[in-house]
Amino acid sequence: MPELPEVETVMRGLDARLTGRRIQAATLHRADLRWPVPAGFAAALIGARVLGFRRRAKYILIRLDSGLSVLVHLGMSGRMLIDSPPALHEHLTITTDDGARIGFVDPRRFGALDLVATNAEDSHKHLAMLGPEPLGNEFSAPVLGAALAGRATPIKAALLDQRIIAVPRWYQPAPSRRQPGARTGRAAGSGDPRHADGGHRGGRVIAARLCTAQR
Repeated sequence: MPELPEVETVMRGLDARLTGRRIQAATLHRADLRWPVPAGFAAALIGARVLGFRRRAKYILIRLDSGLSVLVHLGMSGRMLIDSPPALHEHLTITTDDGARIGFVDPRRFGALDLVATNAEDSHKHLAMLGPEPLGNEFSAPVLGAALAGRATPIKAALLDQRIIAVPRWYQPAPSRRQPGARTGRAAGSGDPRHADGGHRGGRVIAARLCTAQR
């Protein structure tokens, strides 16, 4: 399964090749991936200029000048091929005004494609539940402390919840191991400031390592 470093790398590669380019053609080869691709998906891409990219957890958002964003999730086996020949299991093909060719390949079809208004990205049903990005300005020890307040679950378990912090589960920090005197099994909402401080620092360090791992 593509994890955060791979998703970040894919997004940067697409950004370098597509930003500023106009989509000249888009062909959807099947409309039943993890969930149904919306009607008119390919038509909504044709003629639009790519303004830029954003990553939210493991979702890639391609922002268009039409006011729409293309939401992409690679699922278990998804890849984005750049300037490559047509491939087996290629479900979406995009070409641009300068001849770039992008193919979304997903043999197991656990990936996803959707459209969302750019100004409402965070309201999309798969993004609305996510906590703040650990490298974002909105993530801080007070914000984390407020999210943990009142929770009876152990701190380590609470930090596995992506509604608290949008870091891949297998890379979640265990701040109680970093902060002397704090205990892994102690309730997240116990009020111990070391939980929020350690989670904040650990989350930023781990996310930074992940996002630079494959540069």
